[in-house]
Amino acid sequence: MNYHHCRFTNATVEGRHNRIKAYQRRHYFTRNRTCYRAGILVECNRRYFNELKNSITSF
Repeated sequence: MNYHHCRFTNATVEGRHNRIKAYQRRHYFTRNRTCYRAGILVECNRRYFNELKNSITSF
């Protein structure tokens, strides 16, 4: 009902949650906590990093 009123969904949150779960399955035995957290941040913001890389190389 809320979707029809506000047109907001939680699809982006669910998508990031699925990416984090997939990353956890791939890197289950990562012992370095900082590398683990950095990997999750990169995995969840991959589109942002690709856009940043493309904007830097377009000069």
